Amino acid sequence: MDILQGYLFTYLYIFLIIIISRLLKKEEYSRKFIHIFVAFAYFIINHYLKFSIHSIIIPATFILINFLSYKFKIFKGMERKENNTLGTIYYAISMTVMALITYFLHSFQDAYFIGFFLMALGDGLAPVAASIIKTKPIVNDKTLSGSFTIFTVALVLLLITLKSPSYVYVLLTALFATFIELYSKKGLDNILLPLGTSMLVYILFY
Repeated sequence: MDILQGYLFTYLYIFLIIIISRLLKKEEYSRKFIHIFVAFAYFIINHYLKFSIHSIIIPATFILINFLSYKFKIFKGMERKENNTLGTIYYAISMTVMALITYFLHSFQDAYFIGFFLMALGDGLAPVAASIIKTKPIVNDKTLSGSFTIFTVALVLLLITLKSPSYVYVLLTALFATFIELYSKKGLDNILLPLGTSMLVYILFY
């Protein structure tokens, strides 16, 4: 019963987020709304399907769903019009890979959480911050205010998730995450940022 509920509630939640996003007038707002709030399906999956094969199957299905959406423009609010990136597909791939690692290595759970929500919240909020606090681009059209957002989100996630962490390692990890996001091309950061950060978190803290 828990497995069935896990699938049902996860898919209902995600498609509800996509439907709500269509009410937002600007494409960028719609895309970032999905980028941020879809991530909270993690808590549904973790509650009902934690450490089971089903926690891998759900994000894996979205690799296919997001590919079809990218190819045939099914969920238009998810895709960028101005450049042809595979960001939504990488988003699902990174979640699937981290879920797969956690399935075999349960102690990876915290690293998974940090990496995934850094991608969702950090990468999702960075352009919002950049649009509010105008600063000049540094690298790859990334701005100082956007990079500072990534750094801040990384710090918060590390401090609230890890127990008695080394603050030097926390600072280094946050800087590492900022560096990855800064030098990753648009779309590709959806796989490099979460996987790179989660691996470093596991190496340094576990």
